[in-house]
Amino acid sequence: RISDYREKYWTSVRTEPDVPRLPAKADAAFRGRVADLVRICPENAVGPETREWKGFAWRNERVHAQFVVWSGEEVLDLRVLKEALRSENGGVIPAEAISARFVLNVLGEPASPSVESGFRLYGDLLDGEVRPKLPANAFRTVWLTLTPPKGIPDGTYRGGVTVRGNGGKEIRFSLSLEVADRTLPDPADWKVFVTIHAHPLTVATLHRVAPFSKEHYRLLLPLLRELAAAGQKVVYVNLFNPPWIKDGQYRNFILVTRRADGTFAYDYSVFDEYVGFAKRAGIVGG
Repeated sequence: RISDYREKYWTSVRTEPDVPRLPAKADAAFRGRVADLVRICPENAVGPETREWKGFAWRNERVHAQFVVWSGEEVLDLRVLKEALRSENGGVIPAEAISARFVLNVLGEPASPSVESGFRLYGDLLDGEVRPKLPANAFRTVWLTLTPPKGIPDGTYRGGVTVRGNGGKEIRFSLSLEVADRTLPDPADWKVFVTIHAHPLTVATLHRVAPFSKEHYRLLLPLLRELAAAGQKVVYVNLFNPPWIKDGQYRNFILVTRRADGTFAYDYSVFDEYVGFAKRAGIVGG
């Protein structure tokens, strides 16, 4: 049943009960490589240990990189240490312009929500706060986003990031980004109209916080900014719950009260608050 699928899915997202293991036994060393921008699974996680990433970008453009680390022994408390990228002509891309997030695993079916298709672990969530462990004979994926600031000179910028765990284990990846003498407009000025369907209440469900509380909005802010940076121009709201949503599972954006005389009162405060919040996060119509 779909309700069974939903409960299994959300339980796995909240707890990340397991990490996919490598199909063959790995040696004890802490190893890593630069990977293509594809979904990493046990079959393609291990490869030649390339440690140098090269990219190209305009100023104010977001570019992405992906790294995989693995080990035959457990490595605890993984984190990513970022360095500023510098060019020979004095330009600097500060470490704050680099986002490093681990890819967390969920239990489900990436191609279809059908229960009959079965469940498996796959990388789906990007989390910049968690410091996960690397179980023995498993792998972890790191997703990097670089945004060269406006106003920096063109040229080749070099630096690096280090994936570090307890016990002195670490891997440094060198970064080389060629920045062109061009500047990409801000997403709000793009002609493209992105409409990714993202429901804010799933974040409250994931983190078990009260819908539209201060903590909920704190968790939503980086996600809405991420959508805005991709060119998102709209927000999705459920004005009234559809019939397949269980009572109390989601809070409506418009609260309806039936008066004693049979008439209805409508409270738009949650709707207005969320739409205003999304605008302040950078999601504006184009």
